[in-house]
Amino acid sequence: MNGSGIIYVFMVFSLLSLFVTIDQASSFAALVKYVTALSFATLVYNAIQRHEDIYRMFRSFAISSIIPMLFGFYQKVTGFRFKWQEEEFYAGSRIDSLFGQYNEYGIYLCMIMVVAMVLVLNEKAKTHKYVWLTILLSAGISLILSLNRGSWIALTIAFVFAYLFNRKGVSLTWLLLVFGVVGIAFSGMIIDRFDQLELQTDWGANRNTLQGRIDYWLAILEYVEKKPITGWGLGTSTIVATKYLRSDLPPHNDYIRVLLESGMFAAMAYLVALSKQLVVTIARCCDSSHWKINFPMLVLITYYMIISLTQNIVSNLILFPMFLGIISGYNKWALLIRKETEARTQSA
Repeated sequence: MNGSGIIYVFMVFSLLSLFVTIDQASSFAALVKYVTALSFATLVYNAIQRHEDIYRMFRSFAISSIIPMLFGFYQKVTGFRFKWQEEEFYAGSRIDSLFGQYNEYGIYLCMIMVVAMVLVLNEKAKTHKYVWLTILLSAGISLILSLNRGSWIALTIAFVFAYLFNRKGVSLTWLLLVFGVVGIAFSGMIIDRFDQLELQTDWGANRNTLQGRIDYWLAILEYVEKKPITGWGLGTSTIVATKYLRSDLPPHNDYIRVLLESGMFAAMAYLVALSKQLVVTIARCCDSSHWKINFPMLVLITYYMIISLTQNIVSNLILFPMFLGIISGYNKWALLIRKETEARTQSA
């Protein structure tokens, strides 16, 4: 990421929590995930030597999404569900593909949509453009079928926000047309999904998951106050919840999760790193000549910061490395473009 030093600061503070963790095994497992994500981001940054290389990476991501999406469509047609989902309210109606988790699959699809959008906008070969467009449409349809309300809302806000800084390149007419077609084509499914907020479970619990998560966050913050500096230890949020809150669920909020596990300094470093990336990406949008990549990347960082309020991404061994890898590649691309521009200016 741009300002990767801040991410390293985040890692350092997270590592300090290992000395006070309440469960060494869980902390070590979480550490492996963090190191994997940071290592992948570093590998991507160093591997990109030309600005065209980022498109090669994006092509790899796009092509690799074909099998998960095909399996997701198979789920929708056959009603297939994993064994642990047979008693769930949503089993058979939502798709989660090979992820086995509905929300994680939705986040993955949003990242694939951003990657595919970059390829569609920048591809010169018409045949290849149709391939990327097909993947983009497939990811969009899969996102609807996954019934991820949070991702729908976060992605819509991200597009609107990103448009405000890319008005010279992005056509408002096309943007409204796309959202209009999606809204009309899937209106029944979308409305039904939001209507479910009023339903209750068989034992009388409310299905307004956001309200339930907010109540849970407030309960968890009481335990954040007990160890505000070091946290309870990497990967221990589930253990804390089980021991003190009679729940086996971590807080569905990355910021609170980092705060609980690694302490306030790690949480501040994580938030600053994301905020800095957001500001830098907005600044790059001032150069309208590169809106075809700056616009999708602003959509991505905005979406990520919003969806992190209600989901756990930093603990996911696929999503977090993927996000850091995309952002890292984008930052290296921007650096190469800047160097090329400076070289042309000096030679002129």
